[in-house]
Order: sequence, then C-alpha cells, then structure tokens
Amino acid sequence: MDKTATTDARGPATAGSRTGISSELSELVDRLSRLSLANEQLRSALAKELEIGLPELSAVAYIENEGFTTPKALASSLSIATGSATALIDRLVAAGLITREPNPSDRRSVLLTLTARGEQAMAQVRQRYAGAIEAALGDDRATVTGVFGGFVDRLALQLLEVRPAV
Repeated sequence: MDKTATTDARGPATAGSRTGISSELSELVDRLSRLSLANEQLRSALAKELEIGLPELSAVAYIENEGFTTPKALASSLSIATGSATALIDRLVAAGLITREPNPSDRRSVLLTLTARGEQAMAQVRQRYAGAIEAALGDDRATVTGVFGGFVDRLALQLLEVRPAV
C-alpha cells in the first residue's frame, strides 16, 4: 500500500484531515511529537554521559523533583512493578546517585534521596536543558516564557489525566 498522503481537488490530505483533527491542532501535535523525539534523544545522550540507563535517569529526575520519595511512589511514577523498582534502586545506590534512609513516619519503609553525586548529575541535566531553552528563546524571552510555561503546565496536567491506568 502506498504510504503517501491521498489528494483530492483541495490538495494533499493532512494527518489532521484523515483523523478528524483540525489542521491547526494536527500541526501542534506534529510539533510536539518532534519535540518529544528530540527530548528522548537528549535524554539518551545524557544517560550515556552519566553512565546510567534511561529508567535510572527518570528515577533520579523524579526523586530530584520530589525532594525525596518512597520505593512504592517511585515505582508508581515510573509505571513499573515494585520488584523492578527495587532492582533499579539497588543500581542507583551502587552508582552513588541516591541513598536509602529510614522513613521517620513509617519504620517499614525507606525514603530515597539524592546524594551529592545525584544532585550534581541532575545539575548537569538541567544545565543542558537550560542551554537548549536559552538558545531557542531568542529575543522573545519574556513573552515565550510566560505563554509557553503556562501552556506546558496545563498540557502536562491533561496528559496525566489521559494516561492509561496501570
């Protein structure tokens, strides 16, 4: 089957016209898809530089964002089984990126926190993102930051709501 877009008297069919999505939204979906792919490539490069895998990078980023977390909450956030989370946590502890500390509010649980090395690794990650954002902002920094920042926050909330149940 030919994978090229079909045409009619109005010209080539867009992805949006084939799916019932407006061309404006279809273009935005395409742009966000390209952004997602570029982000995954950057995350892969960063994980390689840090000598960890992508799941480990996601875990360290989650712990940094939360300040501390439990293994159960980490497993839930990464949509992995608790057994897989235990192995992941063991690798991160061995790499010196996180620590397990007794949970003062639940003696059966531990809290996961970043070590100085983990904080340094996340600072490196944030610096790479900040450099890319800085280069992309150009002269419209204040306008883009305000409008895009609000949009990204609202989109993230919407994406979390449509996430399939685990």
